[in-house]
Amino acid sequence: GGPYEAANEYVNIAQILERVAARETPPFRPFVDDRDCPPDLMDLMKKCWNDNPDERPSFANIKTTVSCIMK
Repeated sequence: GGPYEAANEYVNIAQILERVAARETPPFRPFVDDRDCPPDLMDLMKKCWNDNPDERPSFANIKTTVSCIMK
């Protein structure tokens, strides 16, 4: 299953792209249960989902952050 299947609705890739590009309020993002994800990783995911590409972390920053989380 993909990240959007947890929302109990079937959406295909075109629908996902359309809804993200439409900048819905609240933003259309995958549902991630806090019990399934450490807070540091949740914070990183939310930064990666930022609508503004300049505010998203670089891959080097993502790699460093994930390495720290996995320690």
